[in-house]
Formats: sequence, structure tokens, C-alpha cells
Amino acid sequence: MKIDLKLIVILILVLISGFFYFKWINASDDELARENKKLIGQIKDLDKQRDSLQVVKMKLEKDFNEIEKKVQERDLRIAKLNRDLQKSAEDLKKSEAALKAELAKMDSTNAEINKIKQFPPKREGEDLKNSLTKKLNQK
Repeated sequence: MKIDLKLIVILILVLISGFFYFKWINASDDELARENKKLIGQIKDLDKQRDSLQVVKMKLEKDFNEIEKKVQERDLRIAKLNRDLQKSAEDLKKSEAALKAELAKMDSTNAEINKIKQFPPKREGEDLKNSLTKKLNQK
């Protein structure tokens, strides 16, 4: 292998390039170290925020579950009240129908009483005697 000027120049250029590359890597390490420390600090802050948010999230989930349970209980209560209300409405309709029937009977009875008062039955003889006997036995 022959050492000529080109080879020596190339070796010198490679060594100079290596030196400047090494210097560039080491020079930026200080800046990278500062940037790294800054990022590590930010990561720690974000971790603290994440942890505090997880605690808040768990509390909110617990509160949500409690509220949802109360809502379900009240929904059941409302459903029961609706059933009771419907049953009461049906009972009211039946009672109204029964009341109308009784009022109709009462009206017909009052009409008969008024008719008898206006035109009392005339009893004579044996019919009068039986009627008086019945009335006396009832008292």
C-alpha cells in the first residue's frame, strides 16, 4: 500500500471531521441535558395532575353511582305511585257507577213515595185490617 498525498489528506479530513463531530455531540449534550431536565420536570407535573384527576374522577364516579341509584329508587317509587293512581282511578270509576245506580234507585224510591203521598192507597175492609196489623207488628 502506497501512502500518497491524497490518502494523507483524506485521513486528516476524516480525523478533523471526527473531532468536530465529537465536539458537536458533546457541546449539545449540555443543552440536551437542560432540555431533558425540563421535560422530566414537566412529566412529573403532568403525573401529579393525572393522579389528582384520577382521584377526582373516582369521586365523581362514586357520586354518579349514588345519584343513579337514587334515580332508580325514585323511578321505582314513581312507577308504584302510577300503578296506585291507576288503580285508584279505576276504583273511582266503579264507585261513580255504583253511586249513579244508587242515586237512580233513590230517585225511583222518592218518586214512589211522592206518588203514594199524593195518591195514598185506599184500603177498605179486610185489606185495611191486614195493613194495620202489619204496621203494628213492625213497631
